[in-house]
Amino acid sequence: MIRRRAAYAAAILIVAFASLPLFGTAHETAAVMVTAAAKGTLPSSTTYKGVPLSGLRFGAGVEIPGDTSATGEFQATLLGTSTGGQPQNIIVEGEVSSGSAGSSTATFSGTCSVDMADGRGFLATPQAVYR
Repeated sequence: MIRRRAAYAAAILIVAFASLPLFGTAHETAAVMVTAAAKGTLPSSTTYKGVPLSGLRFGAGVEIPGDTSATGEFQATLLGTSTGGQPQNIIVEGEVSSGSAGSSTATFSGTCSVDMADGRGFLATPQAVYR
């Protein structure tokens, strides 16, 4: 009877110890989803390419799967005023292509286009990083 219990105990321990490496190496990194939307007021001295800005609105939706890739979009509207005193809302649209995430931050990057709202349309920029 004692030998049988010892054999069962040994078998359980062998299975338990044999399973330990599986638990340590078989996990996957969970994807991180980043969503954000906000608006804000800027200091009166803020400008972008000579256009005085009073505020901004932005939104982002990004998925970071745990490697260095990412997918998603970023959009911002810079609320400005033209030299003639009329609203000049500058639009920034970004396509996300890479990213990383830590315990409390996420960083993503990609290409974006800027529409200065001056009749020239969207101008591509090589890369932008958002945090």
